[in-house]
This record gives sequence, structure tokens and C-alpha cells, in this order.
Amino acid sequence: MSKTLTHHRYLLLLAILFLSWFAMLAISPLYRHDWALENALVLLFVVGLGLTYTRFTFSRPTPTR
Repeated sequence: MSKTLTHHRYLLLLAILFLSWFAMLAISPLYRHDWALENALVLLFVVGLGLTYTRFTFSRPTPTR
């Protein structure tokens, strides 16, 4: 149980770091349309991973490689 909790906290930490970095870059991009198009695919991928992470459990270092 402790290992699972640690893994969940690690994923939560990565999600918080990603969202904070994403928010900082989204504040005032020079070309908003280009920025939106470039990040639409990334958001879809991250949401897809978030929705299926219980089905496809990766090892701990996998998201950081």
C-alpha cells in the first residue's frame, strides 16, 4: 500500500509541475494561435494518459524519461 501511495504522489507531483509550467507558458504567448495548435496534441495525450493510467500502469521512472 505504501508503494502505491508513493507512486500516486509522484504522479501528482509530475502533474502539478506540468500544469504549472503549462500555465506559465500560456500567460502571454507571442502567437496565441500557433501556441494553441502546438499544445492541443500535448493536452490530448496527457488527458489520455490521465484517463487510462490505472489500466496501463508504467514504472516510476517512465514518465520522466
